[in-house]
Amino acid sequence: MKKNLKIVERELERGDLVKISTCGYDGRYEEALGLVSSTFYNEKQIKIFPLVSVYNMRTGTVEDYYVEDLELVSESDA
Repeated sequence: MKKNLKIVERELERGDLVKISTCGYDGRYEEALGLVSSTFYNEKQIKIFPLVSVYNMRTGTVEDYYVEDLELVSESDA
């Protein structure tokens, strides 16, 4: 049986569950799950490296991450 895989590109929205994959300045690779709390997309000015504010479930804090460090796990129903 052939499975069809469709990749859909969309901007992250508040409430989305994301996988955080970052590499710190000390070279340590870290992974965690988080919830998007707000986005900083601005239509008037395009940022080269847009930021997304995410509640990190591992650390229990809200931190800003670059979009390339985030992978959508589950979409929000809101």
